Amino acid sequence: MQTVTDLPGHDRRYALSSEKLMRETGWRPQTPFEEGLQANIEWYRSNPG
Repeated sequence: MQTVTDLPGHDRRYALSSEKLMRETGWRPQTPFEEGLQANIEWYRSNPG
């Protein structure tokens, strides 16, 4: 196997966005990202197992 250098600007291809989903289906998140992230972190801290 041979490793090659990445293409310039290649990282942009991996960026995620829900804009198309919202535009085409009208879907909207019920919880703001920051609030959901904090709740997720708190759950994992409370449930270490």
